Amino acid sequence: QEAPTRQNEKPSSSRELAAFDGLACYRERIQAEGISRQVAETLTHAWKPSTNAKYQSCWKRWAEFCHNRHIDPSNTCEISPIMDFLLELKEMGMSYSQLSNYKSALSTYLPIIKGKKLSDHEVVKTFMKAAYKANPPRAKYDSTWNVDSVVRAWDVPNAELSFYDLSIKTFTLCAIGTMGRSADLRSLSATDYNLVKDEQGEITAIDLLRLRLPKQQRSGPLLPVRVYAASQDMANMCPVRACMVYIGRSREVRHENTKELFISTRPPHKEISSKTASRWLTTSMEKGGVDTSTFKPHSVCGASASSKVQAGASITTILKSGRWKTESTLRRHYLRII
Repeated sequence: QEAPTRQNEKPSSSRELAAFDGLACYRERIQAEGISRQVAETLTHAWKPSTNAKYQSCWKRWAEFCHNRHIDPSNTCEISPIMDFLLELKEMGMSYSQLSNYKSALSTYLPIIKGKKLSDHEVVKTFMKAAYKANPPRAKYDSTWNVDSVVRAWDVPNAELSFYDLSIKTFTLCAIGTMGRSADLRSLSATDYNLVKDEQGEITAIDLLRLRLPKQQRSGPLLPVRVYAASQDMANMCPVRACMVYIGRSREVRHENTKELFISTRPPHKEISSKTASRWLTTSMEKGGVDTSTFKPHSVCGASASSKVQAGASITTILKSGRWKTESTLRRHYLRII
C-alpha cells in the first residue's frame, strides 16, 4: 500500500530540515559507517563547489518528494521510490542531461542499494537509455559566429584602455585563443606563468598555471594553459601582450590574498565570479557585432574551435588545445558552420 502524500507540507523538525541538505546527509551516512567527522568533512570537498551546488539543488527536490511521501530521503534502501522520482521528472519534460544530473546527485549522496551504486543499477541504466531515446539531446546551435569580428573589435593599443576594458579584452582574447571554458580561465594563477621564446628571443606564447583542476581532469598534475602570441601585424589583438599588460596593471590593485589572474574591476578586487566572466564575454561579443540574443558566452569555445578548423588547423591540435578526448565529441558538440 502506497504511503499517503502530504503535498506542499513544509518540514517542521530540525531533522526534517537537515534532510534537505544533501552534503549533511552524506556526512551523517559516512560517519554512521565509522568514519570520523574530520574525514567525512574532507570527503565533501572531493567535488567542485559548482558540482556541489548543482547536486544540492537536485537533492532538495528529492527531499521534498520524499517528505511528501513520508520517506527518509537519506536512507532509501529501495529502488522503487527513486524510479518514481525520476519518472516524475521525466514526465515534467526534463531533458536527458537534467535527468543525468539528478541521477548523479542521488548516486553520490545515497547509500549503496543492493550492493550497487545507484548509477550502476540495471533498472536505472535502462531507464536512462529509455529517457535518451524519448528525448535525445539536441545541438543548441546549427551554426556559429566568426571570432575574427570580436578579435578585431579590440584593435586598440592596450595602453589606451581603462582597466575595465583591458580586463574584458584580455579575458576574451584568452578565451578565444585557448578555446577555454570560463571556469578554466577563472582558475588561472596571477603569479605562476612562463614566457615561451623562440631561438631569436621573440615571445611566442605564455604558459599560465592553473590553481584548480579543469572540469575534464579528475587527477594528475596541474598542467599550464598555453596562450599563443599573435603575429606582429596584429600586436594590438595579441592575447600574450594583453596578458602581460593586464598582469602589470592588476598588480597595482589586486587584493593581497587573491591568487587568481582575473579580478574584479571594483574594490576589493578579488577573483571574478562566473557571472562577471559571462558578462565580460557578452560585452565583447556585442562589441564584435555578434547577436547575443542567440549566441551566449558558452558558445565562445565552439566558435573558436570552428574558426581554427576553417583556418586549417588540424583536428589533433584542436583536441589537445581544448582538452577534448575524442573527435566525435568535438564534432557533435562544438564544430559548427560559420
